[in-house]
Amino acid sequence: MNNKIHKYLIPATLKDLQAELLNLLKIVDRICRENKIEYWLDAGTLLGAVRHKGFIPWDDDIDIGVPAGDYHRLISVLDIESKNNKNIFLYSEHNNVPKITPERLATTKMVMRRGRKIVGCFIDIFPVRIINRADRQKDQNISNINEYFVFGSVASGATIQSRYIKNTLKSAIIEKQKFTQYYYFDYLPSCNYRTPESIVATISTTSNDAVCDTDTYFPYADIFPLRKITFEGMESFAPSSFENYLGTVYGDYMTLPPKSKQISKHANELYFCNSKQFTLTSTSLALTRDVQSFYRHPIRRIFKKIIKKMGIYENMKNWDKARRIRKYVKEK
Repeated sequence: MNNKIHKYLIPATLKDLQAELLNLLKIVDRICRENKIEYWLDAGTLLGAVRHKGFIPWDDDIDIGVPAGDYHRLISVLDIESKNNKNIFLYSEHNNVPKITPERLATTKMVMRRGRKIVGCFIDIFPVRIINRADRQKDQNISNINEYFVFGSVASGATIQSRYIKNTLKSAIIEKQKFTQYYYFDYLPSCNYRTPESIVATISTTSNDAVCDTDTYFPYADIFPLRKITFEGMESFAPSSFENYLGTVYGDYMTLPPKSKQISKHANELYFCNSKQFTLTSTSLALTRDVQSFYRHPIRRIFKKIIKKMGIYENMKNWDKARRIRKYVKEK
């Protein structure tokens, strides 16, 4: 890390990060209560609340779900809040990049290094689609296209229609912006079909630790009405039948994973940052690069296949896991 960057940064620990993330969650909780917006802990954060009464010890983010019909309203209120609270910002709202999901509420006071990128530490806010059971295939197709444009590939392996795949970077970026804006502004608000017969699409199914298919939908009664749950001493919310929900997603969710998998997934290094402008600028730079990165994923997949054939892919993964485990043990 060069000296110009280093002068703004002070090394921090995972515990420091979790304390800052908890502050962000309290802001979201207050705003949701004041504006009568439902939210709940999801994915690893929900698992942590049930199994550890708080953070999974090695977790480095917070995931929450919000009904898609209320998603824009929450983001709008958080945007107003961020203009009054200079210690927080929203990833998309504060940068000249296409609207993406999930939106991220971030702190200006801490950053994480992810590879070569340095970004503000964040809470993921996921819009949860609530749809008519008869619309499941349509919803899955639209979701797959959006996933392709955001991440560069579809976790389920679904094929994307050729009209969305462009031959040049410029045309690919234009197509990405056009579709993601449709998904964000037009499609998501329509996913608010709230009846006992509805089905619900959440983010947990795409987790790396999930044992269910990525295109799993949940019965409406598994999620609503929400119930209260304690997370790090604060009262928050969870799906109505979180036992069924977590069992479907993670299987035996009360059993700890092996040590080799007890590692942070987002951050390589953590820092306190004494420059708000540095946090905003470095995050903006990372997001601008991410706008184009999906186009390069096919090349990365080809490279991955090559090193797998060479027999060194697993060695590289194991080396990186071991490095992160050593860092985690040292911090403890």
